[in-house]
Amino acid sequence: MVRQLICISVGLLAIALLGSCNSSPTVPVPPPQATLIQTSVPDADGYVTVSGGPDERYGLDDVALVFNDNTGVGAMTDVEADGGWETRIAAQLNHILVIQIKRDNQISDSVEKTVGE
Repeated sequence: MVRQLICISVGLLAIALLGSCNSSPTVPVPPPQATLIQTSVPDADGYVTVSGGPDERYGLDDVALVFNDNTGVGAMTDVEADGGWETRIAAQLNHILVIQIKRDNQISDSVEKTVGE
């Protein structure tokens, strides 16, 4: 019985170790720099333009995600080669926008920006 438990434990340990092996290390996606994010005032249709960068930490494989924390509406756009990006989202003055960068299956920590500030 003890031998059987040892064999099962060793087998589970081997499976866990093999599952955690990866040929490339996972590097966290850096959060956007709040100082590089700009928002316009709402236009006549109730949309603001949100832009970020340029930022050399991002590139063509990345996506900028912008969520309006007040309404639950979201927008996303591809990041340009220079790390910059721009999108439009429905928002009003003083709404809080939550911005993240997505790379492959990883998402950066978020940065908040208030419309009109």
